[in-house]
Amino acid sequence: MNRQKIMKLLGMFLVIILIFTLLSRGADGLTKAGVQTGAIQNRLIVHSVTGSGKVEGCETQAVFAPSGRRIQKLYVTEGQMVTKGEPLFQVDVTELSDAMEKLEQEIQALELTKADLESGRGLAEEEKQRSIERAEQDYQLTLEKGDISIGDAQDNYQTGINKLNAMYAAGSSAEEIQAQREQVNALRQTLNQTIIQRNDSVKAAERALEDAKEQSASDSTLEKTGLELLAKQKEQRELCVLREGNGEILCPEDGLLSSLQISLGGRTSDEAAAILTLSDGSFRVKGSAAKEQEKYLSEGAEAILRKGSRTIEGAVVEELSMNTDSSLIEITLSVPSGDVKLGDLVEFTVSVQEGPYAACIPLEALHENQGESFVYVLETASSVLGEELVARKKTVQVLDKNESFAALSQGGVSVSDRIIVSADREIQNGSRVRVEEGE
Repeated sequence: MNRQKIMKLLGMFLVIILIFTLLSRGADGLTKAGVQTGAIQNRLIVHSVTGSGKVEGCETQAVFAPSGRRIQKLYVTEGQMVTKGEPLFQVDVTELSDAMEKLEQEIQALELTKADLESGRGLAEEEKQRSIERAEQDYQLTLEKGDISIGDAQDNYQTGINKLNAMYAAGSSAEEIQAQREQVNALRQTLNQTIIQRNDSVKAAERALEDAKEQSASDSTLEKTGLELLAKQKEQRELCVLREGNGEILCPEDGLLSSLQISLGGRTSDEAAAILTLSDGSFRVKGSAAKEQEKYLSEGAEAILRKGSRTIEGAVVEELSMNTDSSLIEITLSVPSGDVKLGDLVEFTVSVQEGPYAACIPLEALHENQGESFVYVLETASSVLGEELVARKKTVQVLDKNESFAALSQGGVSVSDRIIVSADREIQNGSRVRVEEGE
């Protein structure tokens, strides 16, 4: 075999070896999982709680109508937007006129009753004053008469004593002296009796004066009649205004008719006929979220509203409360006025930032199995074909996560690790992998 032929065979052999090597490497590449990797990031974890609700008013106003009036027409329905001055309903005008005529008669009767009571009270007060004056006069007269009687009795008693002393000095007979002694004793008894009588008379006069001055039993009939008259007169003024307005009750402010307590053919009562939620007051939105998201919510947290393509900032979580469904929590947001109107349907988002965390990965890179959390990282291993990439499983501790990222404790992974984010097939610890182009 000549040299040229040998070289030709050697070349063919080398070509065949190259082809088999390429085929081997291609086959080996087809058996490896294609992966995409990502770096560990230092970032915040943002939790977003979303929901939707209808814009409600915080300020309400009651609409009243005179009681007992029959509803002839209803112009509005509950839940309707209304404007100031717009008629809400109409009462029976014919029945209204009859009621006003009857009311006028009742007012006249009360005015007469009040006048009679005032006149009677005046006469009674005059009679009472006269009784007091007479009692005072009797008291003074009793004092004066009693003092005079005591003075006369004292003079007579003293005269008797003086006469007895004179008889002792003149040496009168024992019989005369004894008779005078008896006279003095009688005069002393008379004086004592006069004093007792005077005191009794004065006491009786004092009691008579006290009785005259004593407050008479309370009688509020006049006051009650006056109050009843005022109420009737107020009702009369209200009915006059209602009749002048053709029996129509008008809306006092712009707003939403949130409650209508009357019905066609029914009658008004002392309760509010309607409840109006004011358009120019403060607003709120009520919605709900899953109970497990409560930990990301707090009163005072800011929220963003969305109405169609519009974004509205400035909403604030006002209150958190339990929903009738125990798996949900009720969220009440205060809404800035001017950006929304009553009845608008809006979506809301409350975002809360946690962190920053030093080791964050895309959520799809995190795997969980039977309570264990782990990730796959790229490592280089030696094989018969040389060095190649493999997936290495690392157990991690999850500190926090949201819909996009997970925050890990730094002990499980390092900043230099290349985290496998996705693979085109299932991989396990030690699986040979190849990084897809673009990495």
